[in-house]
Amino acid sequence: MDRTQHIRFPIGVRMLAGFMVIIVLIGAIVVVAIGQISKLDESLHEITQEEFQEIQEFWEMRLLLTGIETDLRHIFLGQNTEKYTQLIRQKGQAIDKSVDDYFKEHPTIGDEERKLLVSFSNSNAEFQEETLTIISLINKGNQTQARVRLLERWEVLYLSVVEGVESLLDFENREVNKKSSGVRSKSKSSRQFIIIVAIGGVFISILLALGITYSLTKPVYKLMEATEKVVGGDLSSKAEIVRNDEIGLLANRFNEMLDRLNKTLADQRRFYADASHELRTPLTVIRGEAEVALRGPENSQDYREALDHIISVSNQMGILVDELLFLARAETGQIEYQMEKVELSSLLSSVFASSEGLATMKNINLTLKEGSPVYILGDENRLRQLFFILVDNAIKYTEAGGRVTIACESDFLRIRIRVSDNGIGIREEEVPFIFERFYRGDSARGTREKGTGLGLSIAKSIIEAHKGDISIKTSPGRGTAVQLTFNRLQTKSQAQG
Repeated sequence: MDRTQHIRFPIGVRMLAGFMVIIVLIGAIVVVAIGQISKLDESLHEITQEEFQEIQEFWEMRLLLTGIETDLRHIFLGQNTEKYTQLIRQKGQAIDKSVDDYFKEHPTIGDEERKLLVSFSNSNAEFQEETLTIISLINKGNQTQARVRLLERWEVLYLSVVEGVESLLDFENREVNKKSSGVRSKSKSSRQFIIIVAIGGVFISILLALGITYSLTKPVYKLMEATEKVVGGDLSSKAEIVRNDEIGLLANRFNEMLDRLNKTLADQRRFYADASHELRTPLTVIRGEAEVALRGPENSQDYREALDHIISVSNQMGILVDELLFLARAETGQIEYQMEKVELSSLLSSVFASSEGLATMKNINLTLKEGSPVYILGDENRLRQLFFILVDNAIKYTEAGGRVTIACESDFLRIRIRVSDNGIGIREEEVPFIFERFYRGDSARGTREKGTGLGLSIAKSIIEAHKGDISIKTSPGRGTAVQLTFNRLQTKSQAQG
């Protein structure tokens, strides 16, 4: 199973999440700033719409009063008295209407403003009444009396009304300044708030960036430390990193690599020790035989026997060296397999025919259960070597009078070849080690049969090169069954069927 499936939080996802958080923080700051600016704009708009409109209304009253003064002077000069009298009445009514509308539009005005408006309204009523009285005197021809009232009373009322309007204008200006100060205060507070939010967002972003960086660099440094220790020769060092991301996966693979390397080195040391031991024995025999022959009497028969023994041991040592060379080359991938279409039934028949003589010598019943012709893609010579190893082992560790059976079965996809015997068998606790080099179980060592302990190691190497499988079922005293499984090569007739 692909180990990348165990990664719950890949580095790319976490970095993307971190950047998204930073972007969200920046976006939140921008939104807050825009919101505050919008509020300030709304406040300024309210001041502009409300206060400036009120100021405009009072300025219009001031202009109407000035117009009434001008119209009254035209009447004193005798210029179209009826026209200007009508204009004065209209302007007075307009002032009254403006005051009434102001009260209606601003029902919640403050006490100070209400007093100013009431005072202005009362002064304006007296002023309008006095103006109409003067106009009436002029119409009756009492110019002198009208002028006296103009100088003594009308001008005082006019100044009072104008002063009232100016008081209202001054009040509105104060209100504008007050509200503007409030807006400026809000603006200052908003700027401070935005600055605080921005600083907080930057600080959080920095902490988040540092956290992401630290979470990525810390395991990398741990992995580097472990690598430095390995470079220094400490193969027991491990990268102690527990993470569900790519770095954790890399650390696990690194630790697995160290485990395999340690196992390989241990196997290599054991191999050298076993090889030295296995080679030392025949060399000692050869040297001993030669020394005995040299010290003994000059008898040609003794020399011949010594030389025969030396040749026998040398052959055994040659076989051992060949097998060691095969395994060494197999591990480094130097063995070339000539893969071609191979028919297994005929190959098994050939192995059976070659092994019958050995089985007859030991009084063992060797049987071949042939099936229909089946094909695989393989190296015929290596497959022959594989079958000889299994049949030779079965004959070697089966006592006289026993039986060895070679059987071939197949279905549409698989081919199963079974070599079984009723020999000495293998103990259950020894089965996991039988494919190791030079391993020989207690039962095998207790027999007189010579062996290098490399046969099954070679067999496993060959079967793995053919993408097959090897399994063993055994029981002490009851025998052993070795099964080989291959992928079947489809012929045209099978494919069409």
